[in-house]
Amino acid sequence: MKTAFKWIFDISLLVMIALAFVYPQSVATNVVAIWAWFGIVVSTMLMCAGIVGQCAWVKDGKSGIADLTRRAFGLAIRIRLRRQFRFVITTAVMTACLLNAGMLTVALCYLGSLLSFRFLRSLLLMFTGRTSCPAPSA
Repeated sequence: MKTAFKWIFDISLLVMIALAFVYPQSVATNVVAIWAWFGIVVSTMLMCAGIVGQCAWVKDGKSGIADLTRRAFGLAIRIRLRRQFRFVITTAVMTACLLNAGMLTVALCYLGSLLSFRFLRSLLLMFTGRTSCPAPSA
């Protein structure tokens, strides 16, 4: 059921993006912009929660990474190459769609928030000594 829902959601989002490319002033463009704002809000809230959790953790005199920070940045989850590729393609297509519709501010905020979240996640993974992708099997 989970994979079916994911496929339905992905296909409907791709249809909205395709319609937004064809008709830049349509409702589909608004759906893509709303999805971008949702991504901005979620990634910003996760970054704030992780940073506040880590600051509180350090203030208490503890060392290492806080549990809240681990959960907020998903440090226990290893992202596969397929999911990384999907993230890059989706981000690029949504940004191109927003730029095509003339929503420069939304596109820049979307890119800034998602890329800063990924950068902080990679930085925390580097400090903990983990790799962001699993090692390829021989």
